[in-house]
Amino acid sequence: MRSNNLFLTRLLTLIVFLLLQGIYTAQEFRVERVTGTVKAQVGLSEEFIPVTEGMRLKKNTLLMTDKNATLSLSGEGVRFILKPQAAVNLSDLRSMTVEELLMALALEEILDAGSKGEKGNLKNTAIYGSENENRKRGANSDFGVMKLNGAMLLAENGYSETAIIAAKDVFRRYPATAGMTEYRIFFAKQLMKHKLWREALDEFTAILKLNPGSMEKQTVNESVEFIRQQTATKK
Repeated sequence: MRSNNLFLTRLLTLIVFLLLQGIYTAQEFRVERVTGTVKAQVGLSEEFIPVTEGMRLKKNTLLMTDKNATLSLSGEGVRFILKPQAAVNLSDLRSMTVEELLMALALEEILDAGSKGEKGNLKNTAIYGSENENRKRGANSDFGVMKLNGAMLLAENGYSETAIIAAKDVFRRYPATAGMTEYRIFFAKQLMKHKLWREALDEFTAILKLNPGSMEKQTVNESVEFIRQQTATKK
């Protein structure tokens, strides 16, 4: 009973957190330049529409570039270039505090547990997505890889916090991507940048269970040793 109450409390916190994200949807972006084919999915629509120069997009928009396509856009305090074969939610073009990141990571753990059926009796479409959506997106990992490419671009452009959460979401929604160690290592290192040692160590430990290649394994082991040194000095 206590565990169920704790889960419900965290679930309510998640709902509040998601509602607060609506504050950011008012900002608009202007598409400055487009090369190749770029598509947008707005809000809850399942339809992708072509993106053209001069178009104004709200933050509840998902952008996706085809091979050899690029897009540059601007907004209030934001300039961003989306490179080929990448997908980004415009709502992720924002800053987060470390405290907000920690909360988002905790909520991702709840969602991950739910997606594995541990809390199946509390599953909600608004949080986990419709069965139709999950079947379509889970059928192959191509779209998931595009979103991981987009998350890497977020990190490279100063949005490391939202990049980490975006990647976590992809690893949960598209199980095949969770075995892609190169991406996993990249985002584990993003956790290190924020000195989230426990979270980074957990991620590297999980990566080792995937039997990475020799070079990747060396990178992981070096990162683990560095984390242990950092945490040992604080004891």
